[in-house]
Amino acid sequence: MCTYNGAAFVEAQLESILSQTRCPDEIIISDDGSTDVTIEIVNKIAAKYPGKIQIVKNRRSRGSGGNFENAISLTSGDIIFLADFDDVWFPDKVSTMIEAFARSPEVVLVYSDAVLTNRELNPTGTMFDRRKAANLRKPPDLGELSRGVAFNGPMIAFHSRLKPFVIPISPLSMQWAHDHWIGFIAYAVGEMAVIDRPLVYYRRHGENEGGDAELDGGLQYQWRVVKKKHSSSKAYGEKRRGWEDMVSRLRQIKERELPLRQPSKLDDLLRLSERCLNFASARQSQKARSLLARAPGTLRLLVTGDYHRYARGFKTFIQDLIIP
Repeated sequence: MCTYNGAAFVEAQLESILSQTRCPDEIIISDDGSTDVTIEIVNKIAAKYPGKIQIVKNRRSRGSGGNFENAISLTSGDIIFLADFDDVWFPDKVSTMIEAFARSPEVVLVYSDAVLTNRELNPTGTMFDRRKAANLRKPPDLGELSRGVAFNGPMIAFHSRLKPFVIPISPLSMQWAHDHWIGFIAYAVGEMAVIDRPLVYYRRHGENEGGDAELDGGLQYQWRVVKKKHSSSKAYGEKRRGWEDMVSRLRQIKERELPLRQPSKLDDLLRLSERCLNFASARQSQKARSLLARAPGTLRLLVTGDYHRYARGFKTFIQDLIIP
């Protein structure tokens, strides 16, 4: 679990984890410099469970990705669960997900559905239903991964075999969130399994570290978020650098000859990432031009199908064409 000024929520989340039907063997909490009473609350709970909870305070801010990287690196168990400080787990989350790993040694990552809630934990829908552009009820294939990883950290658990593949987490770019970085690389390392029912209340309160337009509002809200968060020249550069990070990591895995049961999946993922990098570079190049000068290049990417293969289709095309 990673924390940062989570005093309003962290107690409920920790209690839900500690009251699991199959209690975790260890709980690693990495705090990124909270200035409220988060640490005091965590220490109070930890005192009730001697030896169960390890608390680490970062000497300097590491951001969300670096904070999770730190917490993951400190784990010693076989199965690693990611926990946001503001969610609440169902009582059988741990036991159910462990069973999914036990059914096949090939599985390196498991994800479940999640109930989306508001700040007061009132349900507002489910992840599997809200992600209309992805069929989350089956593991993603390469085509789906080319448009992005659709499941989020509170939904997943992964095998410790993934650690040498995913750490460090995207060192050059902020484009990859820790969970999507892990989920993408997991495709090359082993199999994914899906649990088609919710196992966590995924609280969306308007201040989440990973703001997500698709989860937090309707079409008008989504458009405002796209204009504000994803349409600046800096955002296009981050997208390109993110794919540079991924291509670099996959090449490192190949060169280091880390153990893979199906090396061809790594080759496929590397080729896909190189194509995604080319697409991101082309988008950045078009963004640097005037609105009128963009039309030929963006139309060419639309006609060749790149917008549908590597982005959100016509929505992304319109974004690139008309937003200054």
